Amino acid sequence: MYTHLLIPTDGTDVTAKAVDTAVALATTLRARLSTVTVNYSTAPGTATAGVDYLPISGTLSFPVGVTTKKLTVTVIGDNKREANETFYVNLSNPSPNAYLGNSQAVGTILNDD
Repeated sequence: MYTHLLIPTDGTDVTAKAVDTAVALATTLRARLSTVTVNYSTAPGTATAGVDYLPISGTLSFPVGVTTKKLTVTVIGDNKREANETFYVNLSNPSPNAYLGNSQAVGTILNDD
């Protein structure tokens, strides 16, 4: 039995105002018989890592019975007048008992200045 990993759970992208401290999204999967792991990482779109948001990466582990994990990306606010900016959250390298459905989400940092 293979597990289908989706990001984000409802198929929509995530947004945050530039003054917000973080963007949170959930990764979900269907029921399975063994632990599932998947790597995650952020990637720049029009937003700059370390300037507009703090990059994250790591591995999510879903024990049997757990179907949702939350990732939080910290947004670095500023007072500059600029266009909305985007970054990506990518899933990769699922464990052998899983496959990726939607493997990328777009985070949008909304300009509020």
